[in-house]
Amino acid sequence: LAGANQGTIYESYATGQVDSSGSYQAGGLVGYNAGFINKSYVSGAVTNKVSGKGLSFFSSLGGLIGQNEGIVRDAYSEASVSSTFETLNQNPAINIGGLVGSNLRGGTIQRSYATGAGSTASDNSVTASQVFVGGLFGQHFGESIGNYWNKETTSQTGMAGTGLVSTSGGLTS
Repeated sequence: LAGANQGTIYESYATGQVDSSGSYQAGGLVGYNAGFINKSYVSGAVTNKVSGKGLSFFSSLGGLIGQNEGIVRDAYSEASVSSTFETLNQNPAINIGGLVGSNLRGGTIQRSYATGAGSTASDNSVTASQVFVGGLFGQHFGESIGNYWNKETTSQTGMAGTGLVSTSGGLTS
């Protein structure tokens, strides 16, 4: 729907596939959010592929939003989120969340959920400590209120790959 949002997105949805390559913030609805998103949803897939020697990169991939510093209420994602990376000489930072790749300080997510699968694939040159995958957030330093994710469909037992713990819960059917 949008590469970046600094305004208001209300009662919107997106379906289909978002493909990114390199150091990006990619989401099924918005890549970067510093505005307000309310009553919106996404289905489909968000994918990222990076390869090449000597690369250093940062990627935030989320089913709904790649990177968030805004406010999100009553939204959900059914999108799968995946990243493939290979042959890297420097340390990548990859954040993959079923809902938001990186929820930064100042970002608030409320009454929202994720059900899509999150995954990564790499060669042996990248260690797992550089990749953060969570049911809701890959990286979480903002506020999370009354959110949840499906542990079975997302294949994630934790809310966030790294960051702060909050009151959100994972559900199973």
